[in-house]
Amino acid sequence: MNNKAVIVEAKRTPIGKVGGMLKDVSPEQLAAHVMKALISECGLSFGQVDEVILGNATGPGGNLARLALLTAGFPVEVPGVTVDRQCGSGLEAVNLAARLIQAGAGEFYVAGGVESTSQAPWKIEKPASLYKGAPRLFTRTRFSPVFRENGTVTAGNACPINDGAAVLLVMSERKARELGLVPVLEFVDAVSAGVDPNLLGIGPVPAVKKLLERQGMTVDEIDLVEFNEAFASQVIASLRELGIPWDKVNVGGGAIALGHPYGASGAILVTRLVTRLVTEMSLHQATWGLATLGIGGGLGLATLFKRYIQDTC
Repeated sequence: MNNKAVIVEAKRTPIGKVGGMLKDVSPEQLAAHVMKALISECGLSFGQVDEVILGNATGPGGNLARLALLTAGFPVEVPGVTVDRQCGSGLEAVNLAARLIQAGAGEFYVAGGVESTSQAPWKIEKPASLYKGAPRLFTRTRFSPVFRENGTVTAGNACPINDGAAVLLVMSERKARELGLVPVLEFVDAVSAGVDPNLLGIGPVPAVKKLLERQGMTVDEIDLVEFNEAFASQVIASLRELGIPWDKVNVGGGAIALGHPYGASGAILVTRLVTRLVTEMSLHQATWGLATLGIGGGLGLATLFKRYIQDTC
């Protein structure tokens, strides 16, 4: 069996603001919509899929991937699993699908992420005492520091809260060829790393360093980077630490401009790479693409992709 994992196609919804254009669309409907488009436009059938893997962070719990695939019309025989690595959930889903292919456990996965912050359930902490007084209330102006007094993170340089979904066809190279499909990216490797939870934004730094060291590569060899922009400050700090030129990063816009639908954002990074790498690589003969993000709880996730070149042997 050829265990090389490749990305064949990617789809995403528009990204809507919380309470905006997608507020009445449930997360399973968001995911189902792009899954149906992904499968049908590639001339495939739902029953060919080994499993659906979806990331989600703020949903109601349960197995959202299973609910979404049934909503989309997949046969009941197709299983589904939901993963939660907070903001990294969508990228983790893609990584898991690729790892399963590399392990020989399957050959055809739909992987990605979905988030509906508009329909996220309220989660209220149980009070330590039923008779405890109300917390002190205070007000902030529109661009006051959010996390600490005299801090630099404000509503103006942080991502908005959003709804959206993105999914990708992740296959073995052998399966793609069998189905007459042309891959666009090759999954190379992925790593996670931990950092101080109070400095979660620098998570990409050790993750990217670990990934490149394992591959025997340097930052200079990376052609395009998709970096999730939770906050402008964390992106600037991480890029400086890693020595990544700004002109290689989020060249089509990042989460501050486009939005950050938590569980879907990692998959959206890869979706943007699919679009951008195919365009840029055909124009400039670029080869390597990197998707990375910092994650709540003090984590970093980084995944390396390569422009797919068919082996003619």
